[in-house]
Amino acid sequence: APVRSAAPDANITVDLDSAVDRRALHAALLALVELGVVRERDGDLEHWADQRTQSLLDVQRELLGLLIAAPLASAGSVAELLDPAALPSAAGGARVAIRRRLVESPLLSVDDLSEDQAEWWRRNRNREREWFSDRLGLELELRAEGAVAIDPDDSLTDVEFPGRGSTKHLSLLLLEQLSTVATVVAGHDIWRMVSSDQLDECAARLMAAWRDGLKREHRDDPAAAIAACVLLLTDLGLVATSPDGLLVHAAAARYVTRTTLADPGSSGERSLFDIDEGEQ
Repeated sequence: APVRSAAPDANITVDLDSAVDRRALHAALLALVELGVVRERDGDLEHWADQRTQSLLDVQRELLGLLIAAPLASAGSVAELLDPAALPSAAGGARVAIRRRLVESPLLSVDDLSEDQAEWWRRNRNREREWFSDRLGLELELRAEGAVAIDPDDSLTDVEFPGRGSTKHLSLLLLEQLSTVATVVAGHDIWRMVSSDQLDECAARLMAAWRDGLKREHRDDPAAAIAACVLLLTDLGLVATSPDGLLVHAAAARYVTRTTLADPGSSGERSLFDIDEGEQ
């Protein structure tokens, strides 16, 4: 009954007597359960769509509020619920947009923010650190260039970095090289430039310095190994490709590391990687 009455209020047509609509609604409810927004208190939600069983659900309203960018009553379409720009900054649009950005991509750059968003961030960033800690368990590292959201329990992130795996280890070594040679870009305080030639030189130095500690596939095809590292670092927002080479984000300096070879594993060889643990 609540679903039947809520759908018209949201200008959504749902026919619960239709198997197609019931399955679509069932998929949406399961997605909300997975996100922790809806919790089944009693019943059988798993078979609700096909067998018309009863299910009693609890809605976590605070979490639900984080998923939408505008109040349901003011939204004219589903797209507006997901579009931060649909909610004016004065009504919380800047807050919603920045929180969503940090949750979906843990690197926030102030040069990516609109004027209204940047102003809101300057006034509220210290308060936001407490909010992210209390609500999501994330630790915000605040910098002049923006912020990084750190997940100390590794429970929210889908890509751990640093983390296990040869490409992730090699990417840390590459960041160390890139941060050393990156030069200032006129008009940009957050990004620094590494030319294509400098990238090639960094890759050559990396392979020469650590060749004995690299995995065989990296030694056999260093170009592919470096390309995989650049792709990973780009996905993480730490570098960006440009026609002239790579742009390196200021946050990359956070991951510059001092590297040593690990003690010999079962093979008797020293390595950059814990070869007894395998790959992830």
